[in-house]
Amino acid sequence: MAKKNVIVGLFVLAAFGLFTAGLFLIGNRHEAFSRHMEFYTEFTNVSGLARGSKVQVSGMDAGQIMDIGIPSSPASKFRVKFRIEEKLHGLVRTDSLASVGTEGVVGDTYLSISSGSAQAGAASPQTTLPSKEPTQIGDLLDQAKGTITDVDNTVRDANGLLTTVGGNLNGALNEARATLTNANDIVVGVKQGHGAAGMLLRDDAVAGQIRETLSNAQQASLNINHASAQANSIVSDVQSRGFPGKIDDTLAGVKDTVSNLDTSSQQIRQTVADLTAPDAQGVTAGVNLQESLSNVNDATKTLQKTVRRLSTICFSGPSFAIAATTISFTSLPTNIARIAWS
Repeated sequence: MAKKNVIVGLFVLAAFGLFTAGLFLIGNRHEAFSRHMEFYTEFTNVSGLARGSKVQVSGMDAGQIMDIGIPSSPASKFRVKFRIEEKLHGLVRTDSLASVGTEGVVGDTYLSISSGSAQAGAASPQTTLPSKEPTQIGDLLDQAKGTITDVDNTVRDANGLLTTVGGNLNGALNEARATLTNANDIVVGVKQGHGAAGMLLRDDAVAGQIRETLSNAQQASLNINHASAQANSIVSDVQSRGFPGKIDDTLAGVKDTVSNLDTSSQQIRQTVADLTAPDAQGVTAGVNLQESLSNVNDATKTLQKTVRRLSTICFSGPSFAIAATTISFTSLPTNIARIAWS
């Protein structure tokens, strides 16, 4: 009887120990005995998040979702309340981003909190963290379907393009083959001496003429270069002796001389015009000069007569002096006329 009681007592103790261990294991899994901090975030679509869903901070299990508030209108959002262990509080910053993740392709969803930047301050408890709307598998499949459709259309277009290019390429190859055949025929003809090109290659006399022509052209080029060098030398010599400057000075002097001659010509023309201009009675200078010469001639004749009379009265012999005086007085008007016309 006593032995039976001992067995029962051991069984009860073992059961209690197992219960206690299980309780601690379950509590440790759900962080029941750890210190936590609560935060909030908001989503338009929770994408399968539920109460008790796992929360990860930078990929590490950190807590769970405590509650999800239902929005009152379509314009509002789901308000998700979650908690994380206090030891991970240093990773949660004011710029940390909350998003919905999935374990695998069809696994459970969880709330992922990214670690913020070092410049941002630590998020205070009860703070609402910014969120990123989740991407639905259906949306991804629709995008993939559209992409596949676009790829299919592109492949069809490429197939048509390849068909067109293949036909054009075959035509180009045929034309190239025909061109090569014609070129081959031309080369064969040239080698056989047909045509002008064949004659140039086969006829030694034509080749000699061509060489002579090239030699003459080369010699002409040398002569031109030599003449050009001589011309450059002459130009350099002229420039070094200062001829351009002297020529400019000479041209300037000639220009001044021509200007002076023009001025003198104008003055002479003005003087002649003044001399030939009529006087107050309307008589020109030529008429006045003729009248003066005529008066002088008359006076000379009168003087000659007077001298002859005096010589007749005073001298009876030859009068050499009187004759000389007569000749002098006779030629006086003529001399005066010559001076006037000069």
